[in-house]
Amino acid sequence: MRYMNLRLVLHRPRLLTTALRRVRGDNVQPEDQATVEKCRTFASDLICAVQNDWLFNQLALRNINWFLFQACMVLLLSMSSEPDHEDHQRWENSIETSLCIFSKMSSFCSTIHRTREVVSAIYEATKSHVSDGKSNFDPGYDFSWDPENLDIFWDPATWGDLPGINDFNFDVTDLGSIDQSSWT
Repeated sequence: MRYMNLRLVLHRPRLLTTALRRVRGDNVQPEDQATVEKCRTFASDLICAVQNDWLFNQLALRNINWFLFQACMVLLLSMSSEPDHEDHQRWENSIETSLCIFSKMSSFCSTIHRTREVVSAIYEATKSHVSDGKSNFDPGYDFSWDPENLDIFWDPATWGDLPGINDFNFDVTDLGSIDQSSWT
């Protein structure tokens, strides 16, 4: 499952940028669309794998909880950003399956109950917003990876302008008293 989650996480940035750009199916480059579809497929496959193979070990359940949560977020974002996609019903089935898995696992680990509540709330909100077949997903800004627009990510602030940076004082005069013989 860890391998499946890694594949999901590596493909997820393309899904996020596609959703933030509010670009749908035919308007996406073919290689980007293939990456987005792979990410969605990996999420569904991960949920199926968890359904078939989850263990009653508390440590394993925490990892499974995290993997399942990541897969659910991919499918929920897909449902929200593309409500008219042909796989929408399959995504809903996968989310409902994951909610059942969360319910079964919650008696073994208290954090899983809260994860189920979060996923369930987002799922219900997504279902109510896309029930009319239109997406209400709007990040509030136009997101682009164009090189000309990269400066929006880098504020011209210097390190000295950041809060707390100048509050750190390091006294080098006291370093002579440190025993350095154990460092080698």
